[in-house]
Amino acid sequence: MSQLIIKTVASKLHLCNIRFIIKKPEDMSKKINIFDYYMDFEENNVVIYYKGPFMESILAKISEDIKMRFENDPITRQKLFSIFIELAQNIAHHSSERNIYADQLKRSGNGTFQISESEDHFTLIAGNLIRNEQVPEIIDKCNIVNELDIDGLRKLKRDLRNLPRREGHKGANIGLVDIAIKAQNQLQVEVAPVSEDYSYFIISVDVPKLGKSE
Repeated sequence: MSQLIIKTVASKLHLCNIRFIIKKPEDMSKKINIFDYYMDFEENNVVIYYKGPFMESILAKISEDIKMRFENDPITRQKLFSIFIELAQNIAHHSSERNIYADQLKRSGNGTFQISESEDHFTLIAGNLIRNEQVPEIIDKCNIVNELDIDGLRKLKRDLRNLPRREGHKGANIGLVDIAIKAQNQLQVEVAPVSEDYSYFIISVDVPKLGKSE
């Protein structure tokens, strides 16, 4: 699973990087190789990784970890934290895989989040299950975001804020726009078919390190 999430997107559909991945069902008798799992994370320099329900208490813990790890770089810390919040809220509210907590009478979406580090940038990746009929709309929203420069994104954000909530579902989500503005980079997307009804949606964005952006 981590290989699927970490792998660099190579192909493109329009301006939004989209790759459709078809994976055969795993042999249920096959044991997990913990060492390979560990080396995968080491080779990709994974800083933070989480898989599970995106409930408020968990988000608070991850937020604290991000702030602690990057406390000596407040500008990068704020960018990573803000993008994490947008990605996490999308999983919490829109993932098709959900948990229900009887004590809180709330439902929480399941998903995966990761931050990895390279020489000149950080990569934030989030993944969650979606229904197949949602795929075209999500791709369209990513295309809208990736077609615009920073000024265009800021204008789109203002326009979306002025729309009534019901109409705000048209076009790109404000959350996606915010991610692109903060990262000053395009969104990358992978869509992995899981079944006739569901796909796994993966979104990632690179955040340049200070002094490393072109």
